[in-house]
Amino acid sequence: MEIRSDVSLLTVHRVIQGAFEWYDYHVYRFSLGHPFSWDSEYFLCDYDMTDDEDEGTFVDDVRLDETLQEPGDQLNYVYDYGDSWHHTIKLEKVRQAMPDDPIAVSITGRR
Repeated sequence: MEIRSDVSLLTVHRVIQGAFEWYDYHVYRFSLGHPFSWDSEYFLCDYDMTDDEDEGTFVDDVRLDETLQEPGDQLNYVYDYGDSWHHTIKLEKVRQAMPDDPIAVSITGRR
């Protein structure tokens, strides 16, 4: 998937939800490092922000390009803490976006 880097992590979450045909019924988080390790940097959904145990930044306050900057950089995404759908978002290539480029484009798929 190709995603514009100037969007918030909330927008990235919505893109992932659409790609998997999920309906945003569960909590989720992004992280730099292990998603549940105390020494990781967290980017949390609004439901997670109310939990006193977790400290992090709201996903709408962080842009994708603030987390992934160089090819090889990785960002973790976990959706539904019960089923724990864990995804690794890896920056493979950087290209200049055109003003009329869509937010996201599906370019290939692999498991």
